Amino acid sequence: MQMEHRATRLDLDFNFHVSNRSYVSIAMLTMPEEVLASLTLSSLTVHWLRETYLDEPLTCRMSRTDDGCYLHTLTNAEGAVVCELMSHWQPQPETPDVSEVLNRDL
Repeated sequence: MQMEHRATRLDLDFNFHVSNRSYVSIAMLTMPEEVLASLTLSSLTVHWLRETYLDEPLTCRMSRTDDGCYLHTLTNAEGAVVCELMSHWQPQPETPDVSEVLNRDL
């Protein structure tokens, strides 16, 4: 999966660089809906490599690795990698039925 994003003022930190949080948010937008609906993010490793500024275009590419993780690579207009993220997902914990929770002896 691939998506394009142009850095906006909402993406910037107080130094007018794209914030660390924004890189993560952009990367998560590339996750397939079926993964988000059935799995929970269990770990995220992020490597920030270059700064990005207002109005700069970013391309985020996501691919699944052999071990079931997802690699997210963000590149700038020149093709230089600005950030790499590795996300690991696991099955969502089972949510108890509300009646089970309400009827528990405390």
